[in-house]
Amino acid sequence: MTHDKELFKELNKSNISKVRIRNGEQLDVKGTRTISIKIHSNIKLIFDVLYVLDITQNLLSVAQMLEKGYKASFENNVFIDKKC
Repeated sequence: MTHDKELFKELNKSNISKVRIRNGEQLDVKGTRTISIKIHSNIKLIFDVLYVLDITQNLLSVAQMLEKGYKASFENNVFIDKKC
């Protein structure tokens, strides 16, 4: 999830829904799309990212990344990603 519309090259606004956060509050999803992020010197694509205005930081689900075939490792406070 991200609140930063600039991360999206395009935004699919037809997928309007709600997402429930930890405290039980439901936030409006204003759209979805693929974003690209730079991790170390590589560009990675993350698919089906939710555009949610009412969050203050980007959120990444490690569990969902694992479901998509990524491995997650944290070393010295740094996230190391590897595609299977």
